[in-house]
Amino acid sequence: MNFLALCQRLVQETGIADDGPALVTGQIGDMGRVVNWINDAWLKIQSTRADWNWMWSTGTGTLTAGTNTITLPTTVETIQRVSIGQGYLQSSSYSSFADAYRVIQDGDPNVWSVQPDGVLVFNAKPTANKSVTYESYATPSAMVNGTDAPAMPERYHMLVVYEALRSYSQFDEAPELEKKAFLYYEEMLAEGENMTAYDRNNLMAAEYDGSELCHRADEKIRTFQKDAAKEAGVFHHLITLPTYHTTALHMNDLTKGYFSEEGMLAYVEGVQRQEIRKGVSCVKHQRMAGSDLGDDHKSFFAGEKALKAGGEKNTSNQFNEKMAGKKLELVS
Repeated sequence: MNFLALCQRLVQETGIADDGPALVTGQIGDMGRVVNWINDAWLKIQSTRADWNWMWSTGTGTLTAGTNTITLPTTVETIQRVSIGQGYLQSSSYSSFADAYRVIQDGDPNVWSVQPDGVLVFNAKPTANKSVTYESYATPSAMVNGTDAPAMPERYHMLVVYEALRSYSQFDEAPELEKKAFLYYEEMLAEGENMTAYDRNNLMAAEYDGSELCHRADEKIRTFQKDAAKEAGVFHHLITLPTYHTTALHMNDLTKGYFSEEGMLAYVEGVQRQEIRKGVSCVKHQRMAGSDLGDDHKSFFAGEKALKAGGEKNTSNQFNEKMAGKKLELVS
């Protein structure tokens, strides 16, 4: 939602019999307050944390030969890391930096700091221009035009509306509406919390088991089918994909045991015993487990010599044929 749409949505949430402002400029009275509440809410959300992921960005600048400072854009709030070429430079608080580098020598910088006036400063002056890359969080900024949109994922745009709704409910002395707005705001704020402690490319790692993120994700997926049915009329039916995935998972575990010291025990202990104990019917009806497909596959390669699960030439019958006529004796 853009600035104008957020204002109109706020009016809708308040229950006021009005469509909301047609513009975000030149508004007075109630609509003027709506515009201000939305912008104030957006500024507050940006300031709630200093490390929102969606406020993080990279920038570049040039460290001119013979100098040791770079003036940063006003949109930069805090610098996290600085690099020149392939390597990151060491950071330092400005007080420590000022004590350690009273005289700036010529050379390649390896330490950086930020002066009280927001200027990026280095511990040496290069003899040639250097390209500098910095990672930073942005300064909170207000929306100006109706087409401006909050610089955050769109799924969190209602966070702005709920925070603004709290301001409206206090102005209109509507405690129930304020309570509703507060609960929605806190829930969405939690969902948008900083994720820098997690590796986004490895969120299934066992190390995250038991974490707050894990608990939230598990609860959402636990109610996924009910929520989808309730909110979108979708019935999520487990058919094809789970069979592929469960087969792949169990075969992966089985082969690890089968081709190790466990041998055939991996199959008997991990599959057959479990089928029998849990009353899985295909343990006695092999066609349900795809034995006919397996037999066809074996026949393709071994012909009449194939050890099949079903039919006249099944494994048990072939074994009996070979043993026919042989007398078994017990040896004491």
